[in-house]
Amino acid sequence: MKIALVGFSFSGKTTVAKILAQKLKLEFIDSDEIIQKIYGDISAIFSQHGEEYFRDIEERIINDIVRNNNNFVLATGGGAVLSEKTSALLKEYTKTIWLKTSLESIIKRDTKKDDHPMLAGRDRVKAVRELYLKRTDVYSFADIDVDTDNKTAAQTADGIIKLINSD
Repeated sequence: MKIALVGFSFSGKTTVAKILAQKLKLEFIDSDEIIQKIYGDISAIFSQHGEEYFRDIEERIINDIVRNNNNFVLATGGGAVLSEKTSALLKEYTKTIWLKTSLESIIKRDTKKDDHPMLAGRDRVKAVRELYLKRTDVYSFADIDVDTDNKTAAQTADGIIKLINSD
């Protein structure tokens, strides 16, 4: 089984994917971790080469993961599905799950981090709001959407398992 989690930054993709992989006895893969191992710090990639360069790398990495691995739960980066190629690939080869999280929850979770490359040097709340409004619809291609508000990562993972098993 190939499962990919998509959603806005700070929606809990990595945390939920780890729990889900453990519960389903699948490999956990994080596309951002792989990018960092190969290319270095993501914020540095953005600042030195720009978003387009990063998105090209991200597209190649996700393509490689999806085509060359089986039985995994993949945590994607928040902007990974801005690429139509990546969304189409995920739709074709994986059970794609959108971790749907409200703007209010995203803003609360974001205050704990300061290294997001799309928010560097900007008013964080304003920047998160702008990005959220731009990106919300790009996740709607997913096979399943799961509301994460007021749920722990474990509760979200359990909900995903129930939905997958009912398909």
